[in-house]
Order: sequence, then C-alpha cells, then structure tokens
Amino acid sequence: MSAHLKTTPCCTEVELGSAIPTFYVVGKNKLVIMLCMTFGYYFIYWNYRNWKAYRLAVGAKIWPVGRTVLGIFFLYSLFMKIDRQLRISKRHYSWHPHNLMVGIMLAAGISTYICIIGINPKAVFPIMLALLIFQSFLLLRVQTAINHLEMDPEGHQNAKLTLSNYAWIAVGSIIWFFVICGAFLLA
Repeated sequence: MSAHLKTTPCCTEVELGSAIPTFYVVGKNKLVIMLCMTFGYYFIYWNYRNWKAYRLAVGAKIWPVGRTVLGIFFLYSLFMKIDRQLRISKRHYSWHPHNLMVGIMLAAGISTYICIIGINPKAVFPIMLALLIFQSFLLLRVQTAINHLEMDPEGHQNAKLTLSNYAWIAVGSIIWFFVICGAFLLA
C-alpha cells in the first residue's frame, strides 16, 4: 500500500470538535412539554430533525423524510448511530439503547393493539396517558444521550419554546380537550 494514499473516515463518523451537531439538541423540559402537549406527535418532528442533522453532519446519502415516515423501521438505526458517535467521541454515557428500543416498540405495539382491537372505552384514556408518559420517559433518555454527545447536557441551545412550539401546543391542547371530554362522556 502506498504511503501517499489518504484514508477517509467511515461515513458514520464525525470529526471531534465539528461545529455542526451530529444530532438534534433539545432541552429536556422542552422535549417533555412538546411530547405531552402534542399528544406524542412531536416525536415525528424530533425524528426528522435527528435524521436531517445526521445527514448534514456526516454527508450521508439518506432521505430524512423517508426515514421519518418509516420511523419505526429506522429508529433502531438512529439509536445505534448515536451510540457509535458516543463511543467514537469517547464521551461515554450509559443509556442502554437496545432496552430503550424494546420499550418504544412495546409501547407502540400496545397503542396499535388498543386502536385496532379496541378495549373498554373507559380504560382507553388512562392507558394511553400512561403509554405517552412512558414513551416520553424513554425518549428523554435518548435525548439525554444526544445532548451529552453534543456537549450540551441540558440542551440549553434549544431549550426555549418558540412561537411555532406554542402553535403546536395550542393544536395539541385542542386534541387533549376532545380526548378528555370523550373520556368523561364514556365514563
């Protein structure tokens, strides 16, 4: 092998000290507020922003929209990319991505089961609320790993709610209103 040949890093590695974040940094409180107030729909945006940031940081030829639409099939890959970057950067963080993925899949499966098969209407609201809280906790663990990787443990660079966040919270509040009204009407 010739000494003048350059070696290039793997497309999933990012140089340390890169100005472009590899993944989407968001404050922990903001993440939980947005997940809960949008009835979990913020997850879709969160997933998209992570894939978009990853594509920009490493130059990967991926389509963030496709990976968001088929999110459940690419979520494990996202978690493994986060874990790999943590190992490469030597910013060790114990977050158990495999267990988090199993928890998210389990919660998604239960939600799907409830929607398709149906259960006692009086039990739907408390079960769905518990699943939303559980999924928020799991995604908070993932976000904590991302923030640790990006050297912003609290996510200060994206901790404040914006006007568009408030707009989504307003839409989510309307959804919450109808869900709660429906739960009381069925009680």
